[in-house]
This record gives sequence, structure tokens and C-alpha cells, in this order.
Amino acid sequence: MASFTDSKSKDWNVAISVEDVRQVRAVCGVNLYEAIDGNLFAKLAGDPVALVDVLYVVCKSQADSRGINAEEFGRALAGDSIEKASDALIEAIIDFFPKARREVLRQIAAKLATVQAKVATRAKAIIESPELDRAVDRALGLGE
Repeated sequence: MASFTDSKSKDWNVAISVEDVRQVRAVCGVNLYEAIDGNLFAKLAGDPVALVDVLYVVCKSQADSRGINAEEFGRALAGDSIEKASDALIEAIIDFFPKARREVLRQIAAKLATVQAKVATRAKAIIESPELDRAVDRALGLGE
């Protein structure tokens, strides 16, 4: 079972059932079954509010037993805990599907992680590039 720890050191288990898919669709307007199309993971990774809303619905019974409402749940997710929560949700979504689809979804998730790492590496290279410094200086009419 997938799990994560929030920024307040609370552990959460994340598992998806058909009822969770139904509740997430009704409450958040997100269809977890769209993971098979390959777009859901990128959508959730790019929208932390939607991610936390979905997670809250999936973890609602745990939250209720702890007396934690949606706002408190959201406040406990920031920084590294959001990344861990995202990974746990993606893992739980993958585990929801039958074996044949799980294999494809694992490949999609791995490809998304590779793309995100490449984007981060490229962005860092651009920021650290002397070319950027020169372009900024030219734009400001400085130097050269």
C-alpha cells in the first residue's frame, strides 16, 4: 500500500477502490480512470490543488478519524511532502488497475518522471548559463 508523511509528521495510507474513483469524480470532478489515457499523472503533478483535493477524498476516512478537515489536510502538504504525496497517489492509482494496465501505467509514470527530471536539468542549465547573464545585461543596457 502506498503511503506518505505530511509536513506535520502524520502518516497517510493511500489505496484506491471503485468507491474512491466514484467519490473523487463526484467531489473533485477528476476521473481517476483517465490514467489509462496517460494525461492524469501530468495533470495532477502540475496542479497541486487538484492533487491535494483528490488525496483528501481518498484519505477522508483517515482524516475524519483524526478530526482533520480539508483545510487542515491541505495546510499539512507543502514542499517535499507534496512530492511524496503525489508519488503515493500515483502509485495507488496504478495499483488500482489490473496487471496489464498497471504495467503500461508504470511506464507512463516512469516516462513522466524522466521528462520532469530533464526539464529541471535544462532549466538549471539555462539559469546558470553565462548566455542568460549576457542577455539580461543587454536587455538592461548594461556592460558590453
